[in-house]
Amino acid sequence: MTQITQLISTLKQRLKAAGMTYRDVAQALDLSEPSVKRLLASGRLTLERLAQLCELLGLTMAELLQEAERSTPRLQTLTREQEAQLVSNEKLLLVAVCALNHWSLEDIVSAYCVSKAECIKNLLVLERMASGGSESGESHQVAGNAGFRLAAGRPYPRVLPATGFAGFHGQPIRRPR
Repeated sequence: MTQITQLISTLKQRLKAAGMTYRDVAQALDLSEPSVKRLLASGRLTLERLAQLCELLGLTMAELLQEAERSTPRLQTLTREQEAQLVSNEKLLLVAVCALNHWSLEDIVSAYCVSKAECIKNLLVLERMASGGSESGESHQVAGNAGFRLAAGRPYPRVLPATGFAGFHGQPIRRPR
């Protein structure tokens, strides 16, 4: 689900929760009911129109965006294939660990020997992995409060040596200042 689709979905959910129909929205915004339906179906809202809808719901745009973000489905458990893919590529694993710890693209590129293009490529791979579903069953969480888990009972390869990722950086992983 794209960010815009998620935002529109959240907007529709809030309208429904408020008991508002398309007709109510149309009257409040001085539009026809078909125009409101078209706006929400197409996802082509101007910022001004989005602000009007938020005001109608008693929300700020920031609150709506935060709610949409919270409702976005997240990958919880890696499948065996995803796990194998992740641990078989040191750069992918490095980018995953950094991304899960909220590093910016610039932080990763400046701290490790990874180009911006390589970093973006690996972030796209992770994005595809995240949309690939999850595996049920008991699991172990990776890296504290990370966004995914490795399934229980699987051997964990020693991919994080005490000195960090060999060849990328000579010191343990830590966020740049």
